[in-house]
Amino acid sequence: MGTTPLTTFTTGIGVVSYGGYTLVPARNYRFTVEPVYSDSDRSVVYNKCTLSGKWVTTETSENGSAMTLASVRKLLSKPGQTLVLDNIGYVGTLTADVHWGPKPRVISLTPVGGLLCWEVEWTCEFYIPECSSTSLVSGKILAFEYETETSINNGYTTNRTTGYWQIAQVRDGIRVTERPDEKRELLNIKVPPGFKRTASSFRTSQDQTRTTFSVTDEELQTLPFPRGIIDADINYSVSNQGRGFVKWNAELSGHMEVARGISHTEAVAKFVAIAHDKVRTFRTRAGSYGVVIPERFKFSKGLFTRRSQFSVTWTVVGCMKNVVQASGMYDELPDSNYASWATSVQHLWTNRGPAKLHHPLTAIVDVCDNSTIPSLNSSGTYNKDPTGKVPDLFDCKGIDEKNSWLAWQNQVRYVHNQRYAWHKFIQEHPWTSVVVGGLLGGVAGAVLAGALAQSDGSILQAQGPPDDLIIMYGKAMRVNFEPDIPSLKKIGGAAPVLTREHIEPAIVVGAVGDNCPVYAARWAKVYIVPLGFRQPKIEGGDNPIMRSCAIPFSA
Repeated sequence: MGTTPLTTFTTGIGVVSYGGYTLVPARNYRFTVEPVYSDSDRSVVYNKCTLSGKWVTTETSENGSAMTLASVRKLLSKPGQTLVLDNIGYVGTLTADVHWGPKPRVISLTPVGGLLCWEVEWTCEFYIPECSSTSLVSGKILAFEYETETSINNGYTTNRTTGYWQIAQVRDGIRVTERPDEKRELLNIKVPPGFKRTASSFRTSQDQTRTTFSVTDEELQTLPFPRGIIDADINYSVSNQGRGFVKWNAELSGHMEVARGISHTEAVAKFVAIAHDKVRTFRTRAGSYGVVIPERFKFSKGLFTRRSQFSVTWTVVGCMKNVVQASGMYDELPDSNYASWATSVQHLWTNRGPAKLHHPLTAIVDVCDNSTIPSLNSSGTYNKDPTGKVPDLFDCKGIDEKNSWLAWQNQVRYVHNQRYAWHKFIQEHPWTSVVVGGLLGGVAGAVLAGALAQSDGSILQAQGPPDDLIIMYGKAMRVNFEPDIPSLKKIGGAAPVLTREHIEPAIVVGAVGDNCPVYAARWAKVYIVPLGFRQPKIEGGDNPIMRSCAIPFSA
């Protein structure tokens, strides 16, 4: 059989030939045409033609009759043979059968004159479209129809498109040369803006003429994920630490899952980008002397999955009139743009997906011509997810001398020193009165010795005018810079006098990231208050972290 099994036969009137067997010319034929409509019943896919005929065959012997009937039965029952018609329903060239035909349906053998004469009744179907074109080959699309279903739940829309397409299948023996699934690339259902494709399914019929499909798009119920991320849930929390609203703890935690074909380290990069954005925002809005220092970073990953878990905490020190605004909790997220995100995951939404699966062409299984089960080896691609560079988690960018302070504690204590010396004699020794009496001699020595014997044995001696002292002591920690040691500028409007000091030089006690050392220092200083002042106003030694709040340090 070729691509045109139906041809005209022009040598007689009412002649039928099928599979090389020429039926007896007769007028006892019936030809019917039934238009077969698409599922929507609005267009004709092809005409189902039914040819029925009766004729009588005779032989001179029973043996010859039996052999003729066996040949007739074998030839007229095999599908897909060349059918030749002449002036029976069609005049001129007939187009190819488009549905695996012709298909014999009924063969009836009835003896009408003993065993030498038999009436043969035969019915055959074939399927041809009535097109102006006389060329119709396998694979041509016969029909395409679809329907849509839209549902709205809590304001979010789900759109589902279902349908089918049907192709022509011209029989060529047992070979199958076309599959309707190979037309899948022609289907173009665009994802609506603000939606994501959640499911696509394709099913090919057993006769290899039809593929049905279902495509589901759901409106995003979250903000667009960063590029290459198909699922994410990140929580951001901020709370104050200790008393007052100067020191804050912030935590960013959750998970990210990269799309197939995206480097797994992209999850780290996107999370760190969000963390950096929040840190920079806090650092900027916490005031010119605000400081942000990461304290803890935790991450984990399912080694056989594309999902990673993250948690990072940091401390913020600074004055914020509106901590909610300063935290950037309600700011737009970096790399959260629908257009760029949809582009980055577009390869997931194609009709074949990343696997690009194709099913094999298999021959028709026939008990006479091909009685085997073919191998169903579908072909596709598997690409290992690419590797990527892990980004730097933390850096010193944005840390300057003003916002580098981690901690600063300075205390000032006022002390009034009378400058007295306290002397106490050792009364229990008998030589005390003897020595005193002997040193002074005479009556004076005897009187003083007697007085000491009656007293508690102590003398309070004024060694000079009283002193007013200011003792200042504290400690500080700073990122990337050594802490400045504070000093008092004025006491009661006059310059103070530093009498003594003890300073522990700045040392490195830790690091932020790879290149940001953390320094710590301690100090203690003693100043003399000028004469004539009591409880003086102190200027200097104010907290650098609090300068942006316009809160001077004073005592």
